[in-house]
Amino acid sequence: GGGTDIYLHNPHNTTLTVNYQNTTGSGSLSVPPNSTVSYFALVGSQPPNNSSTYFKSTDGRVFWGVSAIDRNGRDYDWSYSLVPAYLFENEYFIGWAPANASLPPTGGDVNAGGIFLAPARDNTQVFVDYDANGTVDSTYTLNRLQTIYLCDVDDSATCNTSGNPNTQNDADMSGAHIWATGPFIAAYGQNPQVATQTSGFDLGY
Repeated sequence: GGGTDIYLHNPHNTTLTVNYQNTTGSGSLSVPPNSTVSYFALVGSQPPNNSSTYFKSTDGRVFWGVSAIDRNGRDYDWSYSLVPAYLFENEYFIGWAPANASLPPTGGDVNAGGIFLAPARDNTQVFVDYDANGTVDSTYTLNRLQTIYLCDVDDSATCNTSGNPNTQNDADMSGAHIWATGPFIAAYGQNPQVATQTSGFDLGY
């Protein structure tokens, strides 16, 4: 794959300076008027694994942003829009979110897609009910900008299910209930680190 990139668009008629921060560092990006820039091109590296990236303009003006997973490849193509912090919530019910491309999804260790989750504050406790049956299956404590990957298969090493005493293995996060002690954001998509060319869907949201 070609790694992840983030594209920022400046809709204004003057240059916009956008500060960024992730778990490996921080800096600023200059976005020309009515133009779109690549994070990878300006910073010289892709956003770090297991980290979210926070962006904010220095003068408070709005801008747009989208991600590109597998930016130079074709095996794991998907994207999602950047989400303003004021839209973060403390609770989500996951929509359609199969772990692989089988119909129905194959249980066991066939892990190609899942939920990427990141909190807005330090020391946020996250609770996961994989089947929305009212039972907390896993609990995590995360700091701001930290990201974890959740999926509903047996492979506890990549799915962060080590805290789940009764591992769910239907390979489907659809309908999962996730809530936390503070605001967080979640996205579903294919995971280039574990998916093969044919095991998952090239999509996300």
